[in-house]
Amino acid sequence: RFEPHPKGYYAVGISFLFPTWRWDLDGGIKGVIDGIFGARRDNRIMRLSADKKVEKGRERTEIRIMLVDETGGPKDGGNDGN
Repeated sequence: RFEPHPKGYYAVGISFLFPTWRWDLDGGIKGVIDGIFGARRDNRIMRLSADKKVEKGRERTEIRIMLVDETGGPKDGGNDGN
């Protein structure tokens, strides 16, 4: 289980791979964020991105979490991979 640092700030990327295009993103985003951070720590998320793709037979959710500074930039000041 992920334990958020009480003073940390985060960038979160979520990819939903659904069996069809008919699934919505919004409910999934809330569920993932609450499941990872809990209701008390989700205010530490400075950046959030989400996308959906179709991969019938290989449905899943992929989550990326990066520690960032209070502006949402990389914590180490370096390249965040974007």
